[in-house]
Amino acid sequence: TGEEKRVLEFIIEQTMLIKENVPDRVYDSLPKLIIHGDYHPANVKYKNGKICGLFDFDWVSRQPRIRDIVDGIIYFSSKRDENIKGDNIFSLTSGYIMDLRRIKIFFDAYNKSVNLTLSPQEINCIPYLICARLIHSRVQALPKIPEKQAVKMLTYGMEEILNWVNNNKDEIIRIGELAE
Repeated sequence: TGEEKRVLEFIIEQTMLIKENVPDRVYDSLPKLIIHGDYHPANVKYKNGKICGLFDFDWVSRQPRIRDIVDGIIYFSSKRDENIKGDNIFSLTSGYIMDLRRIKIFFDAYNKSVNLTLSPQEINCIPYLICARLIHSRVQALPKIPEKQAVKMLTYGMEEILNWVNNNKDEIIRIGELAE
């Protein structure tokens, strides 16, 4: 539809912003660790409110740690408009309601649990990499759905969440800078 085309064009514009603000040379210079690479609630098991299991290690590799951090912000710091259903790819890739208070809690908890706090360069990349991971999660989901649902997968709710990140970019960075 015309609306879907407009949203797809908006998503392409967002990819250009990501490319301009986090070019490969910057991304490749960020601190690297062995990361999970697919860190989301369907790959985590909880017991008594604490993580007791982590699953699906297909994407484990040495990459900038910021990838798992950004996934944590997206999947664990946002509110959801419905519960995640592990067998429903639309449920896993949409329905986020980003929350600055929860992002602060995530940053604070992360900094308390590691020996190497986030660098200013990593913090400045976070809003762009949130957008990159949101877009990437939709592209990754395409082989898992019928082709006739591909445009919906790429567009559903994307404009709202990408706009939220863009509109709150400075606050996300500030929260990262002030994390305890």
